[in-house]
Amino acid sequence: LLPNGRSYGLNVAASQAFALGNLGLQRVGGFAYVGEQPTYMQYTQGGVGVPGTGIGNKSIYRTGLIGMWYLKKYNLTTIFFHSGDSAYLGSNTPSNTTLPTGARAPTWNGGLFESNYVANPHLVLIQRYELVRMTRQVFASNPSNLGNMDVLTYGFRYYPFLSSRAGFAFHGEYANERQIGAAPVSGLNLSTSSLLGGFDFDF
Repeated sequence: LLPNGRSYGLNVAASQAFALGNLGLQRVGGFAYVGEQPTYMQYTQGGVGVPGTGIGNKSIYRTGLIGMWYLKKYNLTTIFFHSGDSAYLGSNTPSNTTLPTGARAPTWNGGLFESNYVANPHLVLIQRYELVRMTRQVFASNPSNLGNMDVLTYGFRYYPFLSSRAGFAFHGEYANERQIGAAPVSGLNLSTSSLLGGFDFDF
């Protein structure tokens, strides 16, 4: 998708909370985003598109369901989503030109499972698994699993002190990501790892 271009979108979300016995409050909901994104720049300078002049919009959509489940010290967030792009966007083709032969609108499903364990009021342990699975490739000749992604994350959040007036927390995460066929030169599978460290202060 082109950055800084003309685009349109509508985002809606709704949720409902309910009590489940002595487990407490649970929440389920849904969300949807429908819109359009530009496919080419209206103006260029030196052969390079001028940011903010994207036109030739084509459609995209994102829909999903979410559940937030609380089981005493353990809570689990579950998300399922289904998405799709126009064939022009999926094949990176300006809409003022002809689509490549065989190009079609790509679709994919995804999910997220994030668990938090509240070991004590000062320490929360985090585990998250995210995945993307292609359901229709832009070109039928593409491998069916091209672009599939898995991300596994482990982390923690530690509060040295708790107060009604201010809060301070250390946050750390380690994540490992694997994407099928995403290496930019070889086209092989791409695996990356990352570390995140930081702190929050609220008052």
